[in-house]
Amino acid sequence: MKHIFLTAGLAFSTICTIAQTGVIAKQNGANSAFYYAPGQDLAYAVQQAAPGDTLYLPGGILPYNGITINKRLTIIGAGYHANGVPVTQKTVIPSTFSLSFVVEASADGSSFHGIDFEENIAFSTAVMNIDFVRCEFNDISLDPFSTVGAQNISFRQCVFRDPLGIEQSESIYVYNSVFEQGVYITNYGSASQVQIKQCLFLNASLTNAQVNGVEYENNVFVYNQNSGTIQVNCIGTLRNNVFVANAVLPVTITPLGVSSGNSSMTCSPANAQFVNLPSLTTYVYNSDLQLQSCADAFPGFGGYEVGVYGGPAGSTWKENGIPFNPHWETLITPANTINGVLPAVQIQGSAQTN
Repeated sequence: MKHIFLTAGLAFSTICTIAQTGVIAKQNGANSAFYYAPGQDLAYAVQQAAPGDTLYLPGGILPYNGITINKRLTIIGAGYHANGVPVTQKTVIPSTFSLSFVVEASADGSSFHGIDFEENIAFSTAVMNIDFVRCEFNDISLDPFSTVGAQNISFRQCVFRDPLGIEQSESIYVYNSVFEQGVYITNYGSASQVQIKQCLFLNASLTNAQVNGVEYENNVFVYNQNSGTIQVNCIGTLRNNVFVANAVLPVTITPLGVSSGNSSMTCSPANAQFVNLPSLTTYVYNSDLQLQSCADAFPGFGGYEVGVYGGPAGSTWKENGIPFNPHWETLITPANTINGVLPAVQIQGSAQTN
């Protein structure tokens, strides 16, 4: 990561004022020319963009009244994690209480980075090759009303507040992410080739998790219970997962598939297995998900430790969820101006490659 320090007066003050109006920058995929749309909403920016363009979104709640992504775009927000965007605030696509953020098949190859999706996300028929990186989701179902399910959809270092609807999708990859509710599939679904690796499941439940073809590998399941038995009953493959509860509880693993290398006993107490886990049911931004104690000692599959900090180099959980684009880290301004100019304004930014 490269750090950039700037000291500026009136010129910076002017730039900062423009940024607060919500500037969306569009980078042309062919010649790297930039276009700025101050005060315009995301739908306008998408309409003006050409396939292959990159859109850079400001922090804050975006003006929004529904949108359809119908071309290949890279859309990058300021970040979803409240602690990682102290200057700009996180990028939020607000809820309109309808399925109005629609991804169509013509958006094949698109990716989304650093966005808090409070709006529900819907996929049209036969959507393929979509990536979500360091995003937060209120509600997302991969094909709630389509005849051909989504294929080759990946989620990396994301937060799922509600369950991820797998439905009849194929080749779904979820890595190094946090679930508050897990995954689900309805009776008519037939998902296949689903990989869920190096994830953390808060408020965990794998009882009657009828999801065909799912591989759970190197995950940590946190159970908010002090007694009884942890029942793990799902269709799929369970490989080298660890189960965490408030007390040492018996674990009954009865998958209708393959089970190998899973922890046969839970680590406890649950909070003590992490550096800082304020809640067993809700992801809190100031959590530190590094493992310690019993859970940290549990051997993962493939030489990786279990949990969100495991996995191949470059794939592990990133502190504060910062996307890969340059971003502001610090803004220090004096309380008063001198002849209309803010003296010694300091701003610190960072740029990174992943």
